[in-house]
Amino acid sequence: MVKKGGITFLLAVIFAGCLWSFFDGSYHEVLPLEFSDASDPVVEVTINGKGYPLAVDLGSKFFIELDSKVLEDIPKERAGVGHWINAFGNKYTQPKYKLREVFLGKQSFQEVFAIEQSSEEDCLFWKSSEEKKGKVVPCGHIGRRLLKKRNFLIDCDHKRFIVSNSLRRLKKEGYDLSTFHIAPFEMTSKAIYLKIDTDQGWRNYLLDTGSTVTLLKDQLYPSCVEKRDMGLPLVTTERFVLNGKDFGPMNLHLLPFPDEFIDVHGILGMDFINHHPIYLDFHEKLAYIGG
Repeated sequence: MVKKGGITFLLAVIFAGCLWSFFDGSYHEVLPLEFSDASDPVVEVTINGKGYPLAVDLGSKFFIELDSKVLEDIPKERAGVGHWINAFGNKYTQPKYKLREVFLGKQSFQEVFAIEQSSEEDCLFWKSSEEKKGKVVPCGHIGRRLLKKRNFLIDCDHKRFIVSNSLRRLKKEGYDLSTFHIAPFEMTSKAIYLKIDTDQGWRNYLLDTGSTVTLLKDQLYPSCVEKRDMGLPLVTTERFVLNGKDFGPMNLHLLPFPDEFIDVHGILGMDFINHHPIYLDFHEKLAYIGG
């Protein structure tokens, strides 16, 4: 009787904990993170019961982008077209579809709009010269419009993507956010912006997990730069300060941005994110940066 009572009590505690998590709106889920050969972080998204590897792309304004072959295999409704322009100034128009539900782990997202991925789009991915921890071929992207619906932590070094709004459970996973550096960000329909102070002064940097390297608008720098990397002019800033903390020195690859990027001075890419676990709190608009 004592043993049965103990088991009953334990089950009651577990059930109560589940109810508490449900009613207080907390969520916490640890997902494995992989990498493509272009260094973009990749997680699995489930659509219609099947898992698909999608690149985590904070630079994309859409919910998700999917390869045409994936779209052929899933139920969908036509929902017009999607328009966008990339950092090279190229404009694209692709079919848009409404999906009933997609899952990131056990997290459900309903009425998600998917853009058919363009096979002709130039991208901000470069082949990495470093040996990656694993390679996967993504069949699309998870964009900012879906990602902003849940707080998450991305830790490239330990290959973890944690969807969570529980500071207590994050601490149990080894991420004590009270020890992280906090930087506010601004989020618009176009981008997530961080204010960064460099040798070139204060600049608006777009946070983009879809860019292999950190970029600076080349119009902001003299044209006499001699160093080059990945086919782009390269400069090094000794200071790279986010809200009072200096993460420098930092290499900046120069790229001519289109006129539509008038509010963007630079792009903070994976060469920074790879070395710093980052937690994004979309409700408070705060970035917690470790390392």
